[in-house]
Amino acid sequence: MITPKEGLAYYRHFLDYIEEHLGIKVDFVAREDYAEINEMIRKGELEAAFVCSGPYVDGHREFGMELLVTPQAYGETAYYSYIIVAKASSINSFEELRGKSFAFADPLSNTGKLVPTYMRARMNETPDTFFSKYVFTNAYDISIKAVAQGVIDGAAIDSLIWEYANRTNPEFTSKTRIIKKSSPYAILPFVVSRNLEPPIKK
Repeated sequence: MITPKEGLAYYRHFLDYIEEHLGIKVDFVAREDYAEINEMIRKGELEAAFVCSGPYVDGHREFGMELLVTPQAYGETAYYSYIIVAKASSINSFEELRGKSFAFADPLSNTGKLVPTYMRARMNETPDTFFSKYVFTNAYDISIKAVAQGVIDGAAIDSLIWEYANRTNPEFTSKTRIIKKSSPYAILPFVVSRNLEPPIKK
């Protein structure tokens, strides 16, 4: 859920490691959303992928997508939904985003859509009743930039992406504030097609 250029840089060492140990070329595939990735795994067009926990549950139920491993990041196998606003914003709580503009990531994203929607449901609200407008950016770095530049009032961000960006290039994260951190969720799983050969899975 970062832009393809950033994604390739982020995963290059991982892909090189897999290529070395399998002895075969591994191609990096980036798509616009989780639904497309799930569909490609279902059709056998992809053998493995990092997906969000929500799409994993859907894929496992619908066509037997298998969880292979759960990564560890920043010392945890959990991640969070960060609700962010611009550093200079007067907004200090999730409730104060009522009537404001908001950016989601992918419609199936756990931290970028499902968690903040659940937060609003607990307030008897929906995105349509709570926000003046909302958009789907399909990339967390775009959401962070939009908030930092004042294009959008708030956004739901995957904590792993925000922390990564804040450590590697804080140009835009430094212009945002986290006003809410969700409960922990199981980190995004590395999944495989159920038809993948057992030696390759191993």
